[in-house]
Amino acid sequence: MLATVTARVGYAWDRWLAYAKGGYAGADVELTLADHVALVRASSDTWANEWTVGAGAEYALGRRFSLGVEYSFADLDTGRFTLRCPNCGTNVPAGFGTPAVDGDIAIQSVTARLNYHFGS
Repeated sequence: MLATVTARVGYAWDRWLAYAKGGYAGADVELTLADHVALVRASSDTWANEWTVGAGAEYALGRRFSLGVEYSFADLDTGRFTLRCPNCGTNVPAGFGTPAVDGDIAIQSVTARLNYHFGS
């Protein structure tokens, strides 16, 4: 699940609205590794906090409806995962100990939408 809180700044002319956005992004990140040679399975999960930016445009079809398209980029730095591994030993050859993984996750999305505007 990705959660975002953003602020938007835009410019409207005639039936068009163009905007840029930026703010906070956070997600519950889960990682599972399986080594079929060493018969080891390890996993971990954490909440990652970072930032998001994007841009979009919207066109008013009439008084109540509009079409919009938006691009978003979110960067989530999870830092270092130390994976839970019940069957990983501590005094084993390199590559067979408890895994530690650095995580940097980038999420890109494009959203197209049809909006209905409530009110008078």
